[in-house]
Amino acid sequence: MILASVATTQAQSLSDRVRFDIPFDFTFGDKQLSAGKYSVGRAMPSSGDTMLSIIDYNGHSKAIALSNAAVRTRTRTNASLVFHRYGEQYFLVQVWPAGATVGRQFPESKQERAVHRQLTGVPAASKVAQKEKFDTVIVAATWQ
Repeated sequence: MILASVATTQAQSLSDRVRFDIPFDFTFGDKQLSAGKYSVGRAMPSSGDTMLSIIDYNGHSKAIALSNAAVRTRTRTNASLVFHRYGEQYFLVQVWPAGATVGRQFPESKQERAVHRQLTGVPAASKVAQKEKFDTVIVAATWQ
């Protein structure tokens, strides 16, 4: 029984890097990244899932960002990345381990806020509710 619970916990974390083939250029934090193969996981073993990094196919670190917990009620079989798409601009906003109800969410970057404001026409200081003008795009893990 203890082994089953350890395996479940392990599967729902990002301690093992998850690999993705991302078919478009995107922004992660303040970094612009090209389409390609990447892995996402813990920046350091001791950081837990709070600090995540993205590494390219050649093993070069591309970016590190702090994340917050995100919760959903249903699990999905494959690990996935969630992007907000504004026209042809993509922003990585969430990472979900396979079989997890708890994933990781990244704070909205300055660049995404600027694009959002530009598309909605609402000044930054305005209290007027902004209509969402982005699509959600999900990329499933290609291999682990």
